[in-house]
Amino acid sequence: MTSIFATFAPTHVNLISACYPSSSALVASGSTCQPLPQELSRLTYYASNKGESSGKLAKLGIELEKRASSEARKARGGNARARAQLLVTISIFKAITNECKRDVGVFTRMLLSVTRDGLLCLPNDLELQARVASLFTAWATYTDGRLIGPDLRVTNDYTVVLKTFYERCTVTGKDSEHVNRMRLIGIAAMTAAVSSDAFYASPAEFSKQVAIVVPALFSSPYEAGLESVVVEATLISVDPSPNSPYLSEFQPRPVLDRRAASIHAHIDGQKGPEISDVVNACLRALRTLLGRCTGAQVAIVFDAILQSLDQHKLWSNTLVGKSYVERVIEWTQYQFRYAVPSHLVDQLLAIQDSPSPTGKHFAFVEMLTTVFNSPFPLTNLSTSDVISSLITILLRRVSIDPNDLLLQPLVECISSLGTHVYYADQIHDLAEEVVARLVNVQVNGVLGRGKGGSEKARESALKCLLGCLSGLTEAADRHAAKYKARLAEDSEVSSPDGEIGDRPPSESTSTTVRAARRNKVAPESWQETLALMCEADYGIRAMYARGLTSFVQREIKREPFVQDGASEAPPESRVKVAVDPEFKASARPSIVTSDSISRFLNAMHATIFTLATSNGSGNQASTIAAQLKQQDSLEAPSAAHIHIIPPSDTELPSPKVSPPIAIDFVIKPPSIPSSPIDQADHPPPTAISVASTLSSAPGNGDFSPPDSSRRRSRNQSVSRKLSVALNLLDGNHVGVVATPSDFAHLRYILLSAHQQVPCRAVLTGVPMLLALEQVTRKSGGDLRPGTVRAIREVICHTWIAIGYIWEAPVIVDSAKKALDSLGTSTLPEVLFIPPTQLHPQEEPVSFSDESSTSSFDTCGVVDAEVVLPALASSSGLQAITGLDRQGLFKRFTIGWSVEGALKDSVEHASSQDILRGETPFLKLSPAFMQKDNQSLASLARSTHGGVGVGDLREALGRGSVSNPALATASLSSTVERASSIVKRGDKARPEPLAISRIKSKGRAQQNE
Repeated sequence: MTSIFATFAPTHVNLISACYPSSSALVASGSTCQPLPQELSRLTYYASNKGESSGKLAKLGIELEKRASSEARKARGGNARARAQLLVTISIFKAITNECKRDVGVFTRMLLSVTRDGLLCLPNDLELQARVASLFTAWATYTDGRLIGPDLRVTNDYTVVLKTFYERCTVTGKDSEHVNRMRLIGIAAMTAAVSSDAFYASPAEFSKQVAIVVPALFSSPYEAGLESVVVEATLISVDPSPNSPYLSEFQPRPVLDRRAASIHAHIDGQKGPEISDVVNACLRALRTLLGRCTGAQVAIVFDAILQSLDQHKLWSNTLVGKSYVERVIEWTQYQFRYAVPSHLVDQLLAIQDSPSPTGKHFAFVEMLTTVFNSPFPLTNLSTSDVISSLITILLRRVSIDPNDLLLQPLVECISSLGTHVYYADQIHDLAEEVVARLVNVQVNGVLGRGKGGSEKARESALKCLLGCLSGLTEAADRHAAKYKARLAEDSEVSSPDGEIGDRPPSESTSTTVRAARRNKVAPESWQETLALMCEADYGIRAMYARGLTSFVQREIKREPFVQDGASEAPPESRVKVAVDPEFKASARPSIVTSDSISRFLNAMHATIFTLATSNGSGNQASTIAAQLKQQDSLEAPSAAHIHIIPPSDTELPSPKVSPPIAIDFVIKPPSIPSSPIDQADHPPPTAISVASTLSSAPGNGDFSPPDSSRRRSRNQSVSRKLSVALNLLDGNHVGVVATPSDFAHLRYILLSAHQQVPCRAVLTGVPMLLALEQVTRKSGGDLRPGTVRAIREVICHTWIAIGYIWEAPVIVDSAKKALDSLGTSTLPEVLFIPPTQLHPQEEPVSFSDESSTSSFDTCGVVDAEVVLPALASSSGLQAITGLDRQGLFKRFTIGWSVEGALKDSVEHASSQDILRGETPFLKLSPAFMQKDNQSLASLARSTHGGVGVGDLREALGRGSVSNPALATASLSSTVERASSIVKRGDKARPEPLAISRIKSKGRAQQNE
């Protein structure tokens, strides 16, 4: 009867029915439940080659769906023959899918329905689950996923299938072999899903799929433990192929070249899988998922991983989070790795207001640190935004609790941002961000509450930011050293043809190479923080002194004449200056002129002098508050103290006038000097004025203009805060007395400066040493005997270093003789503590009773009449500076004051700026005049357009005379302070900044 009715059935139904073995064969022992091969070939040929194949495929899909639904319903009731027929139906559907891969979308709806029914009917049947997973894998391999999302039925069935496979991945039971095999089947299906285009086709459905897949892939690793995860991840790194002993993952290829995975439940003679095999399969699936995600998708996947960690309550063990974030960074595409740290920062910002840190806080911070320190560099990461957000979190935690346990991990996390360098100025930009926050906290306190309201929070914030500032450069240098060591190691084992052996991809990228080629942090950045050396808290002073020493040694470019000596020699004699006898100062820019390093040294010496001579009677908090109130109402930093006398219109020179023009700018010093040194009747000339005078003297070589730093542009707010911070260096306002530990740090700071930039350090530091020594000679002074002794000991050590560096034995002998007269040293050894350590176990050493009561009149005093002529007679120093012995001696003996050094630390306008068209009228008039002065503006425009390269050459006395108006031009120095010949009575009267009238030298000569 069946054959009679079959003759009237449609062709596709007959072809499907012919593929089933007989009922007795299906239920026989050892049956494989596979369709008949010959009949299956006829069916697949019919499906793929018959005309109007899409219609035929739809009919085939409907018929197979109807059969599978009926068989699944019967199999659920225990019908063995129905189960066998269901296995055959699924195999037929898979064969059609493999053969008609281009038209898989035609029967997607029916295939997913069959998959759903097959999974739900017998959930514990390994063979059935494996065959259904193979069918799903075949569909996932060839589909384009366009129906996921628009087609509601397909989307619902697809979601149900994924959830069912999630249950297979998380199945539990007493039979570990059965559980592991079932999990492997589910993981194989999940791997097929994340490898499919359907997983990424709909942005709206992507997050829903991730919420199902990620917990399924992390269930077994959580159960196996961290050690198993690390071992299997290492094996995957060694063998990154997508193959697994229990499944073959999909590799993206054109549809016609794709091959679906074959998933099985058992291999003859094979032992049961272990939990490590399941973990390996999970991690490979995760690797496949991350390898195909874009930046936004990586953030969604990583967020699901974090939610999974939270669900299993694994925050208490930070190693778990660190291990998984390492895997995520390693397996994510290079250009999308930035999404991981960005998402972690966002998560930290969301929980920054918690009253106390939780395990999640520590885990997030540790994960960020792991990302930044990992050997896998990031790209497209906005390091400035990241450090700004992290510092905001840091200060917020400080405001909640100055002793918050999260502060130390946060400091280490921020410091690790310097590990990988992605552009030349990255470390400098990050350091400037930290410096800006440092200055703000130093002046305003934390969260605007001021130092008086939250002094403890302010001190804690300063320590944290100092650790970040020093840690950034330390991390960059450490990573660069590792790269150089790895490069040297590879060169030793290189092949005979000179090629370096294989390295991991992360170590061979140009990003890693750039770690050793970054630009140094500009001295201007650290110059803004120098007032921290005079903080009341010793912990801040010690941390800053160590950071400053490291900055001078590593970030300031060493002068080219410095050579290293023996490393086992004493610290003072480890470097020396070697100058080529044929060297001429005119062959390179002169060091005498002021540059960024010299300005930094001037400010540093002013800070050292202030700390060394402070008697602890000041109150910094009230000083800052008063100065802020005075300056908040000003538009410019010094508008209230500067008066401009503009020239009248009748005195402006005409462009047709032939006599040369001389423009004199005189910046007169304030009335009350802050230095304790008595200047007698004459305010001393500063280093800038002396350099300008020496440069105009005949026979001293050519002096290039002071170089303008490319980072000189600052907004007014930063300048205002910087001026407030530097004003703290007034000795009357520094409420701290230096301890022997402070003087030990000062010794190493000065030593580092003289060994790194010996010429600039000598020119800017010797006058300070003389002034400092002069303070100790005052009878009846405010300094304690212990302080006097410590100052003289520091001065002696500095002179010894100077003598060794410039190879002046006379200086070394004189300084050692003075040092021996002091007896036993009172300065302790300096502890070298990691820059990111916030609470080192160190206490300041106090002066002993003996040193506090003893009197030192001439003990420890270096004879200036001996050391100064010897230093000025140094042939190397004369060759480098281009100055003769008399010029150097004059430079060393100028009167020095803190105020003058601070003024020399600020970049001033020069005559070359005027010649380039940077006229002061245009710069100053808008800030100090109520109305726009059109005459001054026109003067600025005419000056800018009327002076060119030829005029500049003529003004410098070079080239042929091409402009008669400038034939005898002689410009005076642009930035000079008042002459040293000033009456004592004028000392109490504040002098304004005056721009003298523009005078014609020719007219002056006629008057004579």
